[in-house]
Amino acid sequence: MTISIPVLDDRSFDQLVTEAKARVPVHTPEWTNLNASDPGVTIVELFAFLTENLLYRSNRIPEANRLKFLTMLGISLEPPAAGTGLVSFSNDKGPIAPLVVTSGTEVRAGKVPFQTTNPIDVLPVSAAVYYKAPQPNLDAATQARYQLIYQTFLSSSTDVLTFYQPTELDAPATGKPDPVVDLGDPIAGTIDRSLWIALLAPKGADLDAVRRAIAGQNLSIGIYPAAQVAGRILPPVTTGSATVDPGLVFEIAAPEVDPSGLAGPGFGVGPPNYSRLEITYADPVLTSPGIVQVNLPEYSKLLVWAFDPDEDGTQDYPPRIDDATVTARLVTWVRLRYPPLTDDTDSTSTDSTSTGSGTSSPAQSTGTSDESSDAEDSTSSGGCGCGCSGGSGMTCGSTSTALALADATDQPTG
Repeated sequence: MTISIPVLDDRSFDQLVTEAKARVPVHTPEWTNLNASDPGVTIVELFAFLTENLLYRSNRIPEANRLKFLTMLGISLEPPAAGTGLVSFSNDKGPIAPLVVTSGTEVRAGKVPFQTTNPIDVLPVSAAVYYKAPQPNLDAATQARYQLIYQTFLSSSTDVLTFYQPTELDAPATGKPDPVVDLGDPIAGTIDRSLWIALLAPKGADLDAVRRAIAGQNLSIGIYPAAQVAGRILPPVTTGSATVDPGLVFEIAAPEVDPSGLAGPGFGVGPPNYSRLEITYADPVLTSPGIVQVNLPEYSKLLVWAFDPDEDGTQDYPPRIDDATVTARLVTWVRLRYPPLTDDTDSTSTDSTSTGSGTSSPAQSTGTSDESSDAEDSTSSGGCGCGCSGGSGMTCGSTSTALALADATDQPTG
């Protein structure tokens, strides 16, 4: 734990002068003129100034002693190092094409110059991050209604529905607390140990043109773990490579191509399948701020699901988005989740059984660079990703349902 350095005396100049003047009527009652022009008051203020300086030096003694004791134990201060941080880039109004930012590009924090240490592709997409927040307190009548609506998702009488509230993670903003969600907390965090990144095209842009522009490109995702976690101290920023394990699994939506073609370009059908994205660069983002760069698939595999009305947001599909202006710009979904204990690429389950509780929040995912393992493809479907051993569909905690009656009633969605 962090050692709290004691303060020996914290009296200020004004407090010292006030205390000295309060003693005058007791010790020298004949001294009645205590105005600032009085020579005696000037002497009091002089000694108060000297005393304040002495107290400042005395308060530094515990810190000096602590550093000396640590040095005797062989623990010294960290040597000077260059400042590091995360930088985000966006391509909201530029051409529908990747913009390359080479390593060594100068950026500034105010007047302080920095240089990027790795090249990035700034893609013509922005990111909106969502998660499935637990919603356990629905009244009995509402639960009964949804039990009837989603009866087809239940394979036996013992199966139960688990409800969630699709929640957008606020974007980081200056002057506001960093947005945080605990992926390992099924009560106050997420029900499926996942964060969902919706890649959105610029307003008014052609979705098909955007998909062609980002196909096969590198997507940079900036992640900043929670700065304050009980019993933990966030270490300095470290840099990684393609061989660093970021501690998270990165997947992209992988619907089946609609053989009928009725869904239209960019839409697919089928169960909630996901393909593992190849990691081309990674920092250990669960222990320190950093970025992860993944390679997006080819154009034909950049799809989203064409949902039936009662299917959107259910099972292991992405969370339901009720804002039509957002869904109209949706290019595809990228999922971040905890890895399972055993990563069997032949398995079709997305069951995440890893232990521990990491806290993280993705930042700008259109192009993020810091200053400073390749993964095999696997397709997953049906599993819950919550760490349970149950089956698929709605039998497990993370295969929750979106509430299809949200548009027709005032009930919360989940």
